[in-house]
Amino acid sequence: MPEYQLQEAVSAFHGGEIEAAANALAPLLEQLPENPLPPAYLSFICAAQGLSQEAGEFIERAMEIAPERADLKAALGESFLKAGQPELAAEYLQEAVQLQPDMLSAYPALARSLYLTQQSDMALALLRAAADIASPAQADIQTTLLEILAEQGDIAEFSQACLRYSKGIADELLAARCLAHFDASGELVVQALGAAQARLASQLDGVELPPRKPVQATPPWKLAFLTSDLAQEEQGRRLKALLEHLPFEQFVTTLIIDDPKAQEQHFAQTCSLVADHTLDIHGLDDGPALERINADPPDILIDLDSYGPTDRLAVFLQAQAGVKLLWGEAPMPPLAPDCLPLVGELLADQATLPAITLPGLGEFCQLPDLPIVAASSPAPTLGCLTPAIRIGPEGWRLFAEVLAAYPESRLLLNLKDLGEPAQAYITRQFTAAGIAATRLCFVHAQSLEALCRSWQEVDLGLAPPVDAGDAALSTCLWMGRPFVALAPSLPWSHRPAALLRSAGASAWIADTPARYVELARQLPKAPDPSLREHLRAAGLDDPAAFARGFATRMALLMAATSAPSPSL
Repeated sequence: MPEYQLQEAVSAFHGGEIEAAANALAPLLEQLPENPLPPAYLSFICAAQGLSQEAGEFIERAMEIAPERADLKAALGESFLKAGQPELAAEYLQEAVQLQPDMLSAYPALARSLYLTQQSDMALALLRAAADIASPAQADIQTTLLEILAEQGDIAEFSQACLRYSKGIADELLAARCLAHFDASGELVVQALGAAQARLASQLDGVELPPRKPVQATPPWKLAFLTSDLAQEEQGRRLKALLEHLPFEQFVTTLIIDDPKAQEQHFAQTCSLVADHTLDIHGLDDGPALERINADPPDILIDLDSYGPTDRLAVFLQAQAGVKLLWGEAPMPPLAPDCLPLVGELLADQATLPAITLPGLGEFCQLPDLPIVAASSPAPTLGCLTPAIRIGPEGWRLFAEVLAAYPESRLLLNLKDLGEPAQAYITRQFTAAGIAATRLCFVHAQSLEALCRSWQEVDLGLAPPVDAGDAALSTCLWMGRPFVALAPSLPWSHRPAALLRSAGASAWIADTPARYVELARQLPKAPDPSLREHLRAAGLDDPAAFARGFATRMALLMAATSAPSPSL
């Protein structure tokens, strides 16, 4: 029966058996002349094979049979999108939406097609208009909107969209983490954390939290590290430094892994080998994960993700540990009273955000021993190699002011893993302020070595306002370049100024944006090797010294925690 053959052909198509589907569909054109599906599916097959003219002929035949089937044109557009032909995809998807404007299921593919054909404003307007409309496609529309905002590097709108379309605590924590990169007032960060805290309280409502494990005053102490992002830890190397150098007579270490890519990573295997114990909780619900952790609860549990998008915060809060610490790149307010941030004492703001402190900067970084050389370009070159996705509107405005005040200079920016859409978006921020696009240069520096090599082409670094700066700032100093930084105004924005003070370069700290612009015009005459020596003296690249300082502070913490409270 032809109808049965059509079902078989459609099943073969969706099963990836393209040749079998085409062979089965061809005779059905004559056998089922009033059915639009045989020519429609043949158009999909032609699109996948790059036969655009034939695809157009087949879809027109299908539409002659069933002019109301806008979904068939939309499906052809999606086929062209999958085949890497966004221009044709946009053409057919737009025709489909014109035929049936309420076909919201076509909006994500249409927006993606427009975005890929340099029509990002139209793509975003389409998604924004539909994102609040309740429909089966709403979640897909919101996800596509977030993806496009992230891909073009618009962290400000991305953060707001995360909160507006939040589906859970992970979205609110991601928004808080993004806002901490650029929110100068800190009010939006607090708002996002408040939303996360309320959602967390509702999740844990009725859950009886386990009693805190009694802390012993003397070693050995059980120390556990919880991480969901080993790739980030590999770049910084603090975890590996501690696992390798902490005194075994003081600490028994456990690595708790919730990283889906751990099995593929050599770094994960290396850390597992040097840790005393390893627990893999990826794929486990909170209950089974907690059973594994609480079977032998640690004295100290450190969350290395500190509100990352995949952070197992509910597990962290319900774990039966004596002390719980949040250790991110910058200190963030805790969501529960029994955990505290862990931060270098030079970054701490104890009056505003109490924290447990580590010596100095509280960080370690294994930096490459590349030569310190002068930049080769005759044009004065400023650089901000903090990943562009971390820079908000105020940062772009400040950098534009610098370039306007220093017309002979150019600016090197780091896209990291962003692509051409982000470059176009960033360029528009400058051209709108009257800065020629030719004065901007872009790199994709993802590793520490790539950052260091990129700094060799720069005369003076620029730290973005508010943001902690990532590895870009430490590598800048390591390569003999100072950077200009605004004085900190928030508890999580102290790192740039602290790095400069550690390197003996506090003169580059600006107390106002106007002073920032003024300092950016004062290029050093040559790279300064003493900046690297200052970082070495501060122990930034000494794993053993870093581990000793960590061990000393943890021992003091254990002694203070185990001490009986004074009687009233």
